[in-house]
Amino acid sequence: MNIVSLYDRPSGRGGTENLTLRLSVALEQKGHRFVCVLPGPSYNDRSWENHLSNVVVGPISSLSLRSLPKNLVRYVRFIFAIFSKEQPDVVLINWGPLGIITHLFKKLGLLKSTTAIIAYEPGGIGQGWADGKSLLYRWATSRGISSCDHVVVGGEDAADVFRKKLKVLASAVGSPIETSVPRIPRPSPDVFRILFVGRFQKQKRLDRLLKACAQLPRTINWELTIVGDGPDRTLLTTLADELGISNYCVWMGWHENPWDVVDSASILGFPSDYEGFSVAMVEALARGLPVLATDCEFGPRALMREGVNGWLVARDNVAFAEQLSRLVRGEIALPSSDEVCATVAYCQVDDVVDSFLAICEQTMSQVGRHEHSSREA
Repeated sequence: MNIVSLYDRPSGRGGTENLTLRLSVALEQKGHRFVCVLPGPSYNDRSWENHLSNVVVGPISSLSLRSLPKNLVRYVRFIFAIFSKEQPDVVLINWGPLGIITHLFKKLGLLKSTTAIIAYEPGGIGQGWADGKSLLYRWATSRGISSCDHVVVGGEDAADVFRKKLKVLASAVGSPIETSVPRIPRPSPDVFRILFVGRFQKQKRLDRLLKACAQLPRTINWELTIVGDGPDRTLLTTLADELGISNYCVWMGWHENPWDVVDSASILGFPSDYEGFSVAMVEALARGLPVLATDCEFGPRALMREGVNGWLVARDNVAFAEQLSRLVRGEIALPSSDEVCATVAYCQVDDVVDSFLAICEQTMSQVGRHEHSSREA
């Protein structure tokens, strides 16, 4: 199977990049060709591109709707050259609006009529449509997804929304990870260690976690370990100073594999305002680490098993702070590592990729039958 995967321009540091690398390796090990197509160089860190066997990087600085008019012709030529060379059996869409462009290619005969177009982003391709920015962005995302032959997402909650509201075929496959990984040790009983892993940007709401920590009693030995970096770093470190908790915070910076620098932890703090089927959360659970998460529309809701692998709270500062306080005070017992790990066993990379391939083959077959019927008619 020849698969071409189209992306918006990535940062080079995030869940999408990790998922892409795992998918690429797994598909190639199973004898398939996977071509990762980036409109332009990763804008933060290009090192991950070197780990891809087949990557094509274009000249486009941005595919945002604001810049698309001036970049559209160049991008269309860029994609046309790739489609002409690869003649893909499957085109994966990792950013909703690209579904419109790919669908037009097929309608104009610039793609094989039997090519299956699949929206694939377990992390949450529907976010632009669900939470929305401008009306135009939401329209372009929903129209792009609706133009695809199938939608593959991480959690059943997202798949159900797409089926009901966008009337598209949608399947949940989980997020491909290695589940046979070392457990994260729990710290000694006399300390409670909270972990945050992620980019420092508004949606991740590290500020919510910092404010919740500021309300914890100083008589209890607790610590916040923060692994990540991003545009809001200065704002967040300043906030920690203002809240008087800098001495409780350990800023580890960004690491390609954050789990290598985590010696021990009690819980993962996950205070986001919106999320997809988070790679960081799945990886934490696979390492036996329970999660305190906000109840985002997609992602945490599909992963959490209350009291078994973590806890969901409302997306507000008070609810998050109150639950964190109960955990730190020992009013709520932490589940065992074995219990936590078992809840994401279905995300083992081989199982997820096999499910994904089955969907690709099924979709290709359906597209082929439809094409055959159209010719007969």
